[in-house]
Amino acid sequence: NNTTSPDNGLAGEVVIEYEEPPEAPDLVSATGGERQVDVSWTNDPDGYDSVEVYRETMSGGQDTADYTLVATLGGAAESYSDTSLLDGEAYFYRVRGVAAGNSTDLSMEASDITALPAPTDLSHPSTDDESAAYAWTATHNNGETRVEYRRAGGGDDWTTHETVARDVESATVDGLLNGEQY
Repeated sequence: NNTTSPDNGLAGEVVIEYEEPPEAPDLVSATGGERQVDVSWTNDPDGYDSVEVYRETMSGGQDTADYTLVATLGGAAESYSDTSLLDGEAYFYRVRGVAAGNSTDLSMEASDITALPAPTDLSHPSTDDESAAYAWTATHNNGETRVEYRRAGGGDDWTTHETVARDVESATVDGLLNGEQY
């Protein structure tokens, strides 16, 4: 300022200093497994006091209001295992760092789908001229079970007989041809 001050002849100077906030973490990957997704990222070299992990089931969120905060971790953390998730579902993640009370922008989004385990212990308790009964152990916590069949030697074409709730563990396939192997 070029104005003069009555006290010393020159105007005073104001200096404002601030620390530049750290960069947002670089979200590296989200890898789905059985009922969990493992998320990893790279931190700003200047570090954070904490890291926040956000999750959603739809892509495209722009800010924290579009996501659910699922974890607040120590500032050096560069991975998180999000557990107790539903089988066969897509999950979308973003992370951000917090340093000196200031939050970084959210990272880019990463996503993956949790595994959908197949039913186990398939058994064939009975058969008659035109039907066959089947039983299994349901192992998934989400979705449905599709009951399919095909004729032996019939190539890769499977026919869906029915789709049942995830907790149903048996079905009878009818309309089969007597003497055919399925």
